[in-house]
Amino acid sequence: MAVSAIRCSLFLGIVFGAFVTGQIHPDTVTEPTGNQCTLSFTIPEESFGASCDKYDDQIALLSSQLKSATEEYQTQLNLESDKRRDLETLLQTEMSKRQALENKTLILEQRLQQEVLNRLTLENQQLTDSNTVRSELTQLQTQLSNFISSQSKWTLMFKAVKGAGGDLYNLWTSNQVLNEGNALAQSLEPTLLEHYKTSVVNDWAKHNIKYVKLALYQGGIERLTLIFNAVGSDKMNWFAKDRLISSPYVDIYTSSINFFSIRGTPSSVSGQYGRYFYISQSHNGCPKDYGWLAVPNNAFVCAYEKYPAYPVFLYAPGHTAINWAKGKHGEADVLAIFMATE
Repeated sequence: MAVSAIRCSLFLGIVFGAFVTGQIHPDTVTEPTGNQCTLSFTIPEESFGASCDKYDDQIALLSSQLKSATEEYQTQLNLESDKRRDLETLLQTEMSKRQALENKTLILEQRLQQEVLNRLTLENQQLTDSNTVRSELTQLQTQLSNFISSQSKWTLMFKAVKGAGGDLYNLWTSNQVLNEGNALAQSLEPTLLEHYKTSVVNDWAKHNIKYVKLALYQGGIERLTLIFNAVGSDKMNWFAKDRLISSPYVDIYTSSINFFSIRGTPSSVSGQYGRYFYISQSHNGCPKDYGWLAVPNNAFVCAYEKYPAYPVFLYAPGHTAINWAKGKHGEADVLAIFMATE
């Protein structure tokens, strides 16, 4: 036992000494076999070496795990980089949306400011218009008051009868006098199938005419009354919108008007006139013609003015313009024109 210990100590001493002196050479290590650890090294006449399979396997496993971990880390790094790019893109998109929203908000604010300015301007204009309308109403009330005081002083100066023939415009504008002094011709019923005209029409300027009344009668009952301010007028221009001071139509003062004329409008087919004492709102083809008063003197153009005899007197029976073609217009048998000097 003592001898073995001495030999082991001697062996280790020799190995250590040989290693220190360079007598052990690493390139003399032999390949291990199995799963054993071997030791080999060289001394002057013998070789010894060392190897361990289980540690080599662990090193290989750790290397493989390290490689896998490195690859996974790189993959995660790439994913994080992609996410970062996505977030940057999303952030840029949101910033663009925010800028667009700010632009829209700015535009809306500008529009709101403009709308407020427009509203203030409109209110100021309406106030001005209101004052103007109030002034005009005062004038109209004065004229109407003067007219009412002269109601009993109307003088008939012209009368036309439905179906009595002749051209009313030519009769009105000419110097002809018809049935003057004939009491029967002055009746407001169609008792006599003849027209009536006095010399007052021809001598208009001599009679100091202040008001003119155009009225339609059916069976002797007044169905339509239009009153005009005739101061400074003549026998043609008294019949005008700006002279109208009384009518049953609430829309006639504010509506667009394309004809307000004794002569009326020419036919679109023949070019001849034949729709007299015409107050029209609009023409959009016969089915869409709107107006308040029409006196067809012949067959003219549209179906609604086709009659067996002329003239005929058509009017809107309510308080607004009507569509002539729908057949809801009123028909009168007498048109009469009066004048008043007070």
